[in-house]
Amino acid sequence: MIGVDRSTQVANSGPDALIFAIAGLGLKKGARVGVTSMTFIASASAIALNGFRPVFVDVDPETMLWRTDQVLELVRKGAVDALVAVHLYGQMLDLEEIAREAGERGIPIIEDAAQAIGSTRNGKSPGAHGAATCLSFDPTKVIGACGSGGALVTDRDDIARTARLLRHPCLVRIPGRAQVLEERDARRVP
Repeated sequence: MIGVDRSTQVANSGPDALIFAIAGLGLKKGARVGVTSMTFIASASAIALNGFRPVFVDVDPETMLWRTDQVLELVRKGAVDALVAVHLYGQMLDLEEIAREAGERGIPIIEDAAQAIGSTRNGKSPGAHGAATCLSFDPTKVIGACGSGGALVTDRDDIARTARLLRHPCLVRIPGRAQVLEERDARRVP
């Protein structure tokens, strides 16, 4: 169902999962993160809450998904440091070429699959191309909860560890930007 084999971190919501995943990338303050202009505000606000700058990508009027040509141009020009790929309305983005080119340049991808659980494209599920995949269990999503819930699924230890740290708000300060504990203090967290 999700193209990741390893670690699942539970979050209070889909937006929290996005905040945790983006924080786990270890980007420098002010980093530029590409995201579609057609999405719930959480996709862009998770970028901003981490101290990064959203770089909005236009959408294809047929699918309402981001324009692959624009994303590839941003990647090739080095105009983004990371990407948040939002799968919408049960449709998955075509990430094959984007993931290949972004990977060659060290640009990580976070997949927002809140509206694509169970979807596939070219035989691949959400998460097949990203450093992490974020899910939402809001009552309006594919799998709803009574209230809200979310999950972050990743193969990367650094992202999983950051998520474990950030889901314990008494251990980490987030004054407008997610800040991971000093290593000596973080050793206490599994």
